[in-house]
Amino acid sequence: DWQPSVLVGPALQDHHPDHSALAVLVDLALDQLPNQETRPFLLTYLVHGQETSSAIPYAVNLTEHQIEHKRRAILCHATQTALSRRRFLRYAQAQEIYFSPKSVGRFQAMHPVYEVSRGTHMLNVGVRLPGLLQRLGETTLYLIAEHAGCRTRLQIALSGDTGSAEIHDCTSRTMVGQANIRVESGMTEIRIPLDLIAGAESVYLKLERRWGLFDMAGWRQAALNATATRAAVGTVGVIPCYDVQDYCEQVILQAINYVDHLIVIDDGSTDGTAHILSRLARQLPESISVISFSRNKGKGVGLIAGFCEALNRFDFQTLVTLDADGQHPPAEIPRVVQAAVMAGAEMAIGERLLEAMPGRSRLGNTLATGAIRWLYPLAPTDTQSGLRAFTQTFAQEVVRMVAGSRYETEFQILLLALSQQRHIATVSIPTIYLDNNRSSKFRPIADSLRILHALIRWRLSRTPKA
Repeated sequence: DWQPSVLVGPALQDHHPDHSALAVLVDLALDQLPNQETRPFLLTYLVHGQETSSAIPYAVNLTEHQIEHKRRAILCHATQTALSRRRFLRYAQAQEIYFSPKSVGRFQAMHPVYEVSRGTHMLNVGVRLPGLLQRLGETTLYLIAEHAGCRTRLQIALSGDTGSAEIHDCTSRTMVGQANIRVESGMTEIRIPLDLIAGAESVYLKLERRWGLFDMAGWRQAALNATATRAAVGTVGVIPCYDVQDYCEQVILQAINYVDHLIVIDDGSTDGTAHILSRLARQLPESISVISFSRNKGKGVGLIAGFCEALNRFDFQTLVTLDADGQHPPAEIPRVVQAAVMAGAEMAIGERLLEAMPGRSRLGNTLATGAIRWLYPLAPTDTQSGLRAFTQTFAQEVVRMVAGSRYETEFQILLLALSQQRHIATVSIPTIYLDNNRSSKFRPIADSLRILHALIRWRLSRTPKA
């Protein structure tokens, strides 16, 4: 009998609809194998689109002969290379990246279907649509579920308005139910009757726009029984890392003394950071887990990925974030957590002295603080501090409302807390900048402009329409 140990196929998140459709079929076929113990190890490849935090990357270095063989194979596609020869030949790189997909729980970063959860009678789906896409017309949500050999395929047209929407069976084209829709601040919440997918343990969802060949994000899978398996803990830590090989190990080894579990994000580091994180996770698997990106995505993307991982795996009381470059002493974690608990706050920030900061950090913080206090005069003075604590409830709201990008993401999280009148506590922490802040990736002009742009967009998105 043919029993492969490794299976290679396209990724669910591929933006080409044919690629991602095949990925769903592969998943469903593997789930139907009679003996799951001999299930082959699945590796996926991504041609169109970007990787997500729901997959573990593996790098394979190619020989010169293999690269040349791939170039010749690409050149066989005469029509495509006639349109853009240089772009297609870029796929013949010296390194191939494959991904090992993980089962995804309620929240998923870097996907417009950011939340899927099962209620008592309804399947709750959270969707984040870009503003331009909403203005260009109707978007369709597709859902696939399978149970005991019976496959359900549903579609719901999203008009961008609050109310109800018809649910149609994709095969018969008949209406099978009604979904409840609520639209607020660019977020769309969809409630689908559970009896339409009765018995399903997982579902696949994607959004499809009316125009264009490619999807906006491909499919995402969601396990519907994931909340029952979450471990109850007190504090979870999240540390984003990018090219911090000289600092991260000491920070991580100190931080695990103050949290129940630490989630570390390697944001496409090009130095030895990835090797350090991988070694620590192998040595301390109960204390440390690593999310890896093959290419740099930005600090905010890493933070939101860490939030999603924490919410999917743990029923925590407090989530703490801190930087990996030694700016925030891990020993200050209990003080920040305690400040939130004692004040009954939903967010706490470790504040540093502005006067003691190096020039570019002081400039960035001054600009950001001045901008945010234009809208919220009582905002904290240290808007860029990475040492923060969040309740689980507010961490869920952050994932729903903040997509994640670069340095402006922390600013957007603070804007969210202030705009919703969340209780924010502050506590003074030491102002530490090692080697005159040499490890910082903050760009005073470019990132300050990104922060200002985020503030303007935030203000406009919350201005009532006439």
